[in-house]
Amino acid sequence: MNEALLKELSDEELVVMARADSSSGAVIELMSRISGFVSYKAAQFAGFDSQDKQDFQQQGLIGVLYAIRSYDADNGAKFSTYACRSAINSMIALYKQQNKRSVPTVTLESLYSTEYGTYDELSSYEAVEEISEKIRIRLSDFERTVLAMYLRGGSYAQIATQTGKSVKSIDNAVQRIRRKLKAD
Repeated sequence: MNEALLKELSDEELVVMARADSSSGAVIELMSRISGFVSYKAAQFAGFDSQDKQDFQQQGLIGVLYAIRSYDADNGAKFSTYACRSAINSMIALYKQQNKRSVPTVTLESLYSTEYGTYDELSSYEAVEEISEKIRIRLSDFERTVLAMYLRGGSYAQIATQTGKSVKSIDNAVQRIRRKLKAD
């Protein structure tokens, strides 16, 4: 099928085509639509290591291929949502395999669950702006650095090594961050 025509089809229509002929351009089109997201998430998992980023990108794209095979439109989710979640799950599995430990569970919803609701409810621009402003005003440069590394999955030991601080300093910083962001 013509490349221009493929671009006009919905993700769900492309999934049907990709299942009928896995060598078709539909698979390539679906992969290209999600590749930006996969690349962004791979960078978060890998940090500064470009080789790790490539590994995470490949693993994420494997997750997208799995999503093409297993997607069920009757479950109510859009394909893009399902594929992105599948890519993330695949990258988490690689991360766990590499580090032989679980991924930290600090998330924005754990920091703001009582005030803003769940992550899915954080879609309003105002709420995101308010959170960003809290982080900018309340946290020091060091605390913002620690928060970014921690939310990317860095362990206290990894953050300590990268910042040149002790593990105890990182633990103290995370505790301060939690207090400052929950305070009103």
